[in-house]
Amino acid sequence: MVEVTPREGSDSEYARFRSWIDRERWVSLKTLYWDSSGVLAKALRAPASEVRQFDGVWVPMRTEMRNVPLETYTVFRIDELVPNPEVPDRDFDPRRLESH
Repeated sequence: MVEVTPREGSDSEYARFRSWIDRERWVSLKTLYWDSSGVLAKALRAPASEVRQFDGVWVPMRTEMRNVPLETYTVFRIDELVPNPEVPDRDFDPRRLESH
């Protein structure tokens, strides 16, 4: 478990957070976020059974973020992942990026 506290004066939405990291795969499986009042605000979970390896990098294929006070949640699921795709330099042209 790693606990992070933003530097004083930083513009952070959270006062602190704790992440539980899978030691074998270096993937965060659970993260809890506290607001500036010390109230648990959000909880992120990634089931260990849904972590897959792509070109030597472990990726959680499903994560769930819960808003604790509102009792709502969002699920992010990756159905297909292409590791290290070829991306032409022209795709990073500022004019092109700003037009989307």
